[in-house]
Amino acid sequence: MTFAATLLLLLPLAAGCANPGPPKPPSLHLPETVSDLSAQRVGTEVRLHWTTPDKTTDDIDVSGAMTAQICRATPPSACVPTQTILVKSGPSEATDVLTSRLTANPQGLLEYRVTILNSRQRSAGPSTPAFAAAGEAPLAISNLRVEATEQGAELQWSPGDAADAIELTRLHAVANTAAPRQTARRLQPAAKEPAEMHFQAAAPNSEHLPVGTDAGGSLDATAHRGETYSYTAQRVRKAVLAGHTLEIRSLPFAAVPVTMRDTFPPQPPAALEAILSGQTGKSLAIDLSWRPNAEPDLAGYVVYRQELEPDGTAIGTRARLTATPVPSPGFHDATIAAGHIYNYSVTALDGAANESAPSLSAKEEVPMR
Repeated sequence: MTFAATLLLLLPLAAGCANPGPPKPPSLHLPETVSDLSAQRVGTEVRLHWTTPDKTTDDIDVSGAMTAQICRATPPSACVPTQTILVKSGPSEATDVLTSRLTANPQGLLEYRVTILNSRQRSAGPSTPAFAAAGEAPLAISNLRVEATEQGAELQWSPGDAADAIELTRLHAVANTAAPRQTARRLQPAAKEPAEMHFQAAAPNSEHLPVGTDAGGSLDATAHRGETYSYTAQRVRKAVLAGHTLEIRSLPFAAVPVTMRDTFPPQPPAALEAILSGQTGKSLAIDLSWRPNAEPDLAGYVVYRQELEPDGTAIGTRARLTATPVPSPGFHDATIAAGHIYNYSVTALDGAANESAPSLSAKEEVPMR
């Protein structure tokens, strides 16, 4: 075989052995660093939350056990490890119980970092810092009570330090799916409610109180009738340290449940008038009219009639003229007789079958023919 033929045979082999580039170093299997560490001061504790990574710095899945090393610093001091815990990829948390020195005034800045270590106790470094406040925590709310009222859920507690804000948390415990049809109408639109809601306490008469006063109560006017909730409350103290605006929270009061039962009747109808009609025909009637009620859960009106003696003395008992509530603010009574005196009153009925007090009466005398 000639040299040229041999060279032709070797060319494909050479082409298949192209240079693959520089070899990659073996992975150190270092979990990525945490970037979402947060810290919340509650009572004598600092509660830490973060997401433990599921990838390494080489963008491969984490394998093997991981531990989280938590350190705490009081700047400018170095961050000193306080605890090490086993963790898994995903949402993670830890609690740092502060010493008595850190739960007494004056307030001070606390800096936290978390370092995720692989099974060989190696890491890619500490997380971004999260900050909390040292210092005295507010006293917990005491004697929290919740009552369903016509205006909403009314909360009351023992007043405390006026400098602390009050944060209320409402959990929507049970949606009332078994309510009768007539209770389907609510005070407010039946939009889907969040499972948890946070809001600042605002007393019903807060406009008459000095700014920052703890009135010892608040009204949740957004609570829907027919629903069940539970409420808890915390005092919140602000701390501004080294340019960081932080909070020191009291321990929360244990959740207090309340069912917003609708036991509140509508207002009595107003401006009732009675007018005799049909005097020239064979049939007599009295037409009633009144001012419509404004309650959004109004189901209708009930009309009552009482016969009177000429001196105004009642004859018999008051009779209900409407077997079912009438939807409009008017009624035509064609069951009257000549020579009788009739006294009418009207009540309002809501969707939960609560009936108002009677309206002011309206009297009409039917003359003899």
